[in-house]
Amino acid sequence: MEKYYLGIEGELLEIGNDYPVKIGFIGCGSHAFRHIYPSLQFLPVDLVAVCDTNLEKAQLFKRQFGAQNCYTDYQEMLEKESLDAVMVVVGFDTDGSPLYPPIVKTILERGIPVWFEKPPCKNSVEIMKMIESAKIGHTFAQVGFKKMYMPAVKKVREIITSKDFGNINTYTVRYPVDLPSDIRNIEEAGPRRFLDDFVHVASTIVTLVGRPDRIIYRRSKDDGAIVTLLHDSGHVGSIHFCPSASEMCPLEQLEIVGSGANVLLNNNIEIFHYPKTKRLPYGRTESFIPVSGKGAEYFTPEFSLGQLHNKGLFLLGYFNELKEFVTAVSEKRYPEYAHLNDALAVMQLYDAFAGEEGQEINVGHNQRIERFDNQDTKNSAPLCPNCHEQMFLKDGWNYNCKNCGRMVASSELE
Repeated sequence: MEKYYLGIEGELLEIGNDYPVKIGFIGCGSHAFRHIYPSLQFLPVDLVAVCDTNLEKAQLFKRQFGAQNCYTDYQEMLEKESLDAVMVVVGFDTDGSPLYPPIVKTILERGIPVWFEKPPCKNSVEIMKMIESAKIGHTFAQVGFKKMYMPAVKKVREIITSKDFGNINTYTVRYPVDLPSDIRNIEEAGPRRFLDDFVHVASTIVTLVGRPDRIIYRRSKDDGAIVTLLHDSGHVGSIHFCPSASEMCPLEQLEIVGSGANVLLNNNIEIFHYPKTKRLPYGRTESFIPVSGKGAEYFTPEFSLGQLHNKGLFLLGYFNELKEFVTAVSEKRYPEYAHLNDALAVMQLYDAFAGEEGQEINVGHNQRIERFDNQDTKNSAPLCPNCHEQMFLKDGWNYNCKNCGRMVASSELE
């Protein structure tokens, strides 16, 4: 019987009552392969079993990532294995609906904690059903809102909650995703993209300033948009959807203004903090150094040394969110962020965009209960260049082959 497991530095740690946490993993797709499975090497976990509907992929993932067993039926895995927790990365059904709700329901009602990727579902009603399932099983779920666990977002949260920053006044977020005319038509690429990407925007807003109470939005002719977000607490925000922006510019930008201070986050890795200071008199100031002697703060990672923090798994929040999940499982507590109540706030904000353009829309009133059914939708998915099977729209940006796992960007087909 093994006495040790590997720590974050590859060191030997003695197996105890709390660690390693025994994990079952459902899903052997491209995203899981690139980001989630590799993060497990740095965590105190024992990958007991993997599961995928494709037996060959499950077998290869088992060998690649050191699992003990593999399955093609997750219910069989849950029945046969003794698991402390389950992780799920399964994507979308052919009609555009995220596949998580029935799987998560089953796991939660068995009393097993579960971490699963975003987007968690197609509307906030499904999150409320998950909350009920968690109550039945007396356990919890955490959603893969990686933004909530990015080191840069954590630092911004630390700055804006400091006494010196004061109360939040205004904020703005820039993100280059298009806002479709009907977000409910998730069989199509545009609405699917919005569902998949907007949860990043929404989760950033929820974790830093809280869920807004009302929104107003206006779309441009190229499906860009400006959104005003109103909070009953008094602060206001805006979102700039800019799909026509150059792909060379930083993907995301965030600014939050407090009481005489503000903080900017560029591309999730550059933080500019401008603290309170005294502006010097106009016309007779000899130095640009403020009288307080304290200027702006700037934070950015370095890429010279082989640090853990300059790896994408750490910069992008994957490691931190999974570390929090594993720790919460071990300590038998809820995760600090990205729990189901946070997921409800995120999906309520998403749902609000089914409301009428130009009108003030109350957030949290379940504007979109049912998916919009487009009877004229045709299956225009391409054939896989690898195995020639029909591909399916994976996330609004890419087509995926369920047979072999090959992925093709939709832009390559235009």
